[in-house]
Amino acid sequence: METSCTLQSKKHIHNNLELLFIVAGTGHVFLNNRKYQVKKGDLVVINPGIIHCEGFDQFEHFGESLKLYSCELKELEVAPLSPEHLLPSNYTPIIPTSEMYGNFKNLFAQIHELRMQSEVWYEQMCNNLSDEIILLILRILNSSDFVCTKSYQPSEMSKILQYIDAHFCEDINTTSIANHLNMSRHTLLRIFQNYQDSSPSQYIRKKRLEMAVRLISDSDESLQDIASKTGFSSYQQFYKTFTNYYGTSPSDYLKTISSMSETIHDLLLAPSSHGQFL
Repeated sequence: METSCTLQSKKHIHNNLELLFIVAGTGHVFLNNRKYQVKKGDLVVINPGIIHCEGFDQFEHFGESLKLYSCELKELEVAPLSPEHLLPSNYTPIIPTSEMYGNFKNLFAQIHELRMQSEVWYEQMCNNLSDEIILLILRILNSSDFVCTKSYQPSEMSKILQYIDAHFCEDINTTSIANHLNMSRHTLLRIFQNYQDSSPSQYIRKKRLEMAVRLISDSDESLQDIASKTGFSSYQQFYKTFTNYYGTSPSDYLKTISSMSETIHDLLLAPSSHGQFL
């Protein structure tokens, strides 16, 4: 697993996992236009394809100013989740570290110190420390204390998500999904509404866009081919959906990815005052 860190002050997306670790202060963070309260000791897990921004504009401050560490992790594999994902979609992205706060702070601080030293063994040491961070997160997720932060899903809902996750690149809709699962369209919509913050159609579009982002970032395929491969009926539909959701066009995002690949980014940003990155 490689580690790196990028910084953008406007809303953007990553095709890798990003972690924000709050070391002081209280405030709010916005992910996919949803507002979450954060405080000292919270770890914010941002899966790929999540709209967010970094820097001062990401936070609405009150009380003590936020101070945080931020890093991006690459080549992450946590079965049975999709590559680069650490949390299932029904988990809260805010993880209280509680009594493990000191462990997390120590690991993030060590990575920051390694970045400052720039030794030849820096990359491997950072990879090892990153692995320890992931293991601590998984320990919290598997603990009984974290159960209340999960969204319970009955077997029917699990079947719906499993089918969509396996077929979202195909020509599917609520009617075809309901028929395949032997339920009425009304039942499908009711179940989905009870356990998700989006409709089935919105969930399908989100999965297609996340796949498109990975293909744009990691392949040499044309945007037209990516649009077809990810289940969009036309490039025009793909262009409009992508632009409306991410606030930037597929072609502009491709240009951004291309320019970023030529730039060496810092591994980890130091804690800063006022929620800004140094």
